[in-house]
Amino acid sequence: MNERFVPGSSDGLLPFALYSNSNSNSYLTRIDELFLDNSTPERAYRLETFRSAGHVSSTAAQQLRCYFVARCDFPTPIPAPVPGKRTEIRSVSDKSFLERASPNTLEIYQKIMWNVEDRYGPVIEIFEVEGSREHRIVIGYKMGGISHYFSALSELYHFYGLYSARKYVEQFSNGVTIVSLYLNPVSGAGARNAPPIGHSIVQVMKEASLLYCLPDNPFFGRNPATPGGVCGHAVQEATYAYACWIFAQHFCNRLGPAYLALRGVLDETSATHAEVLNNIKRRFREETFTRQSIEEAILAQPDLVRMLYVHFAMTHYPAAGAQASQLMPTLSYQRLQVDQPLTDEELYDRIRKSVSNKHELQIFESFLVFNQCVSFFQLLQRDH
Repeated sequence: MNERFVPGSSDGLLPFALYSNSNSNSYLTRIDELFLDNSTPERAYRLETFRSAGHVSSTAAQQLRCYFVARCDFPTPIPAPVPGKRTEIRSVSDKSFLERASPNTLEIYQKIMWNVEDRYGPVIEIFEVEGSREHRIVIGYKMGGISHYFSALSELYHFYGLYSARKYVEQFSNGVTIVSLYLNPVSGAGARNAPPIGHSIVQVMKEASLLYCLPDNPFFGRNPATPGGVCGHAVQEATYAYACWIFAQHFCNRLGPAYLALRGVLDETSATHAEVLNNIKRRFREETFTRQSIEEAILAQPDLVRMLYVHFAMTHYPAAGAQASQLMPTLSYQRLQVDQPLTDEELYDRIRKSVSNKHELQIFESFLVFNQCVSFFQLLQRDH
């Protein structure tokens, strides 16, 4: 791996360069943490990234990626928002961006900016690049309301067999961030199991919206507990695991028969006995099922999580009808058809055989309780 970091460049650029066999997403996470997550209208950073078309040499099948971070140079003073008046993009743009942006990009970004100002959550648009298989995804959202989103987007499109030839993060002094990704299908061995690019792009658009809600999800992306460190969960599965993680933290913290027996012996009307009981109760809850121990158990069983997710999804997917017909063409629905859903009894038996101790058994039993007790579906979720 070759890395270059120049924090004091006179032109304000902070370049990184690394070969494609390195863990580039760890560098994207660093860029998120150092620059993008902390951007404000008063101190914002823009990003340009590029991937070489050819290999670094005739003997090494590797591409070079370059990341250029620069502090934004906005017009001063920053114009104050005027109620009822839309922002003109040139009045809030970085000077370097305006020098290089094409009229088409300015037009696209202007519409995205207006939509971001008028709504909550991200605004996402897809554009085909004429004369190629490349697609451009443009995502706009309000600055400062999210962390690690850029690096999470990288994990997302890689999951669907895509790579970015170039990508940009532009900041604007009215508090809007716009990300532009130029995505292409991978070639070679990585393309064998990849879906058609049109399907992949639509799915990336759908899941980028869901990912915006939980970009720091520990169950999406790389998992140190699995071979190669890759978790392999789709965004929906990872979101399901996150919801069950929170659910387990609440419902696995049962005190058990030992505490109940002790409570029956002690006198709760005694201040001394009551204090002892409260201390024991607190310690049982903190040490038996900690947030970290539940997370580690979930990370250690990705196959079990997938089975439980399929069980959940098939339980709560809409039955045949108008709603179901809208969801069937999507990749997330197609993935559900690959695995045969297990019955409650079969799934409990699989859990019992897969876990290594009673602690893990109770955690994954809570997943099954979640599947049986939680009932929700909204058509507006658009199969997220």
